[in-house]
Amino acid sequence: MQFRIIGLPKGKMRAALCVPLMSVLIATSLMGQEGLSTLRGTISDKSGAVVAGVAVSAREVLTNVVARTVTSDSQGNFEMPGLKTGSYQVTASLAGFKKSVVDDVQLRSNEIRRIDITLEVGEVATEVSVSAAAAVIQTEQATIGATFDAG
Repeated sequence: MQFRIIGLPKGKMRAALCVPLMSVLIATSLMGQEGLSTLRGTISDKSGAVVAGVAVSAREVLTNVVARTVTSDSQGNFEMPGLKTGSYQVTASLAGFKKSVVDDVQLRSNEIRRIDITLEVGEVATEVSVSAAAAVIQTEQATIGATFDAG
């Protein structure tokens, strides 16, 4: 079956059909495209000194999935590229410091968002060490550890 637009020669008819078709295909492919965003920042302590080696994670609130986990560099900086548009919870943790949580971090398409985090010194952990050995139980005699002489 052939279709023909009345009043157009054959060559122009193809162009008249191709342009709208290409426009629809391009528009459809662009609809699924979403620009990815970047989250970056600096980790410091209460005195303002930068903190290296901090584990920083971004959890997507809607899906409850940790989208990215990185470690702060020697200048306390971190960067998380490739994050989708959405709401995130950012968590920073390092031994000796209290865990820091930043809620409701909103990322839009193609956005570079800066979140600087200040860590507080954590509480000192108490460690109990037991160095004395338990008394030896003698199974062959009726004594435990020592013999008493009542004399």
